[in-house]
Amino acid sequence: MENQIPESNSSYIFSEVDIDLISEKIDKNLEILEDYTDYNILNHKKTELELKLFSYFDEAQTELLKKYLLLLTESIKYQNALAYYLGMKAMGEIEKLK
Repeated sequence: MENQIPESNSSYIFSEVDIDLISEKIDKNLEILEDYTDYNILNHKKTELELKLFSYFDEAQTELLKKYLLLLTESIKYQNALAYYLGMKAMGEIEKLK
Protein backbone atom coordinates (compact mmCIF):
# COMPACT_ATOMS: atom_id res chain seq x y z
CA MET A 1 0.00 0.00 0.00
CA GLU A 2 1.51 3.32 -1.11
CA ASN A 3 1.30 6.36 1.12
CA GLN A 4 -0.80 9.15 -0.28
CA ILE A 5 1.12 12.40 -0.70
CA PRO A 6 -1.07 15.50 -0.47
CA GLU A 7 -1.19 17.50 -3.71
CA SER A 8 -1.17 20.85 -1.95
CA ASN A 9 -0.64 22.42 1.43
CA SER A 10 -2.79 25.25 2.73
CA SER A 11 0.10 26.91 4.60
CA TYR A 12 2.72 27.60 1.95
CA ILE A 13 6.14 28.85 2.92
CA PHE A 14 6.93 29.32 -0.75
CA SER A 15 5.12 28.64 -3.98
CA GLU A 16 5.81 26.20 -6.80
CA VAL A 17 7.04 29.21 -8.82
CA ASP A 18 9.57 29.96 -6.07
CA ILE A 19 10.79 26.37 -6.16
CA ASP A 20 11.17 26.50 -9.94
CA LEU A 21 13.05 29.83 -9.79
CA ILE A 22 15.41 28.54 -7.11
CA SER A 23 15.99 25.32 -9.07
CA GLU A 24 16.83 27.45 -12.10
CA LYS A 25 19.28 29.54 -10.04
CA ILE A 26 20.94 26.35 -8.79
CA ASP A 27 21.21 24.93 -12.32
CA LYS A 28 22.75 28.17 -13.61
CA ASN A 29 25.30 28.22 -10.78
CA LEU A 30 26.09 24.52 -10.54
CA GLU A 31 29.54 25.18 -11.99
CA ILE A 32 30.49 26.73 -8.63
CA LEU A 33 30.24 23.27 -7.05
CA GLU A 34 32.34 21.80 -9.83
CA ASP A 35 35.31 23.73 -8.43
CA TYR A 36 35.14 21.58 -5.27
CA THR A 37 37.00 18.27 -5.42
CA ASP A 38 34.87 16.70 -2.68
CA TYR A 39 31.68 17.46 -4.64
CA ASN A 40 33.13 16.00 -7.82
CA ILE A 41 34.25 12.83 -6.05
CA LEU A 42 30.83 12.42 -4.40
CA ASN A 43 28.99 13.07 -7.66
CA HIS A 44 31.20 10.60 -9.55
CA LYS A 45 30.61 7.88 -6.94
CA LYS A 46 26.85 8.51 -7.07
CA THR A 47 26.82 8.27 -10.86
CA GLU A 48 28.86 5.05 -10.83
CA LEU A 49 26.50 3.51 -8.28
CA GLU A 50 23.43 4.50 -10.30
CA LEU A 51 24.89 2.90 -13.42
CA LYS A 52 25.72 -0.30 -11.52
CA LEU A 53 22.23 -0.48 -10.06
CA PHE A 54 20.62 0.00 -13.46
CA SER A 55 22.77 -2.78 -14.91
CA TYR A 56 21.81 -5.23 -12.12
CA PHE A 57 18.09 -4.58 -12.17
CA ASP A 58 15.42 -6.03 -14.40
CA GLU A 59 12.97 -3.72 -16.17
CA ALA A 60 10.49 -3.48 -13.25
CA GLN A 61 13.25 -2.77 -10.74
CA THR A 62 14.79 -0.20 -13.08
CA GLU A 63 11.45 1.61 -13.35
CA LEU A 64 11.13 1.55 -9.56
CA LEU A 65 14.62 3.03 -9.19
CA LYS A 66 13.82 5.72 -11.77
CA LYS A 67 10.64 6.60 -9.86
CA TYR A 68 12.62 6.78 -6.61
CA LEU A 69 15.28 9.03 -8.15
CA LEU A 70 12.61 11.33 -9.59
CA LEU A 71 10.88 11.63 -6.21
CA LEU A 72 14.24 12.21 -4.52
CA THR A 73 15.05 14.99 -6.98
CA GLU A 74 11.67 16.61 -6.40
CA SER A 75 12.08 16.48 -2.61
CA ILE A 76 15.55 18.00 -2.91
CA LYS A 77 14.01 20.95 -4.79
CA TYR A 78 11.89 21.68 -1.71
CA GLN A 79 14.92 21.34 0.57
CA ASN A 80 16.90 23.71 -1.66
CA ALA A 81 14.08 26.26 -1.57
CA LEU A 82 13.95 26.04 2.21
CA ALA A 83 17.74 26.45 2.43
CA TYR A 84 17.55 29.47 0.13
CA TYR A 85 14.89 31.16 2.24
CA LEU A 86 16.70 30.35 5.48
CA GLY A 87 19.84 31.87 3.98
CA MET A 88 17.93 34.98 2.94
CA LYS A 89 16.46 35.26 6.44
CA ALA A 90 19.90 34.89 8.00
CA MET A 91 21.28 37.54 5.66
CA GLY A 92 18.50 39.88 6.76
CA GLU A 93 19.34 39.26 10.40
CA ILE A 94 23.04 39.93 9.74
CA GLU A 95 22.17 43.19 7.98
CA LYS A 96 20.22 44.29 11.09
CA LEU A 97 23.43 43.92 13.14
CA LYS A 98 25.45 46.24 10.89
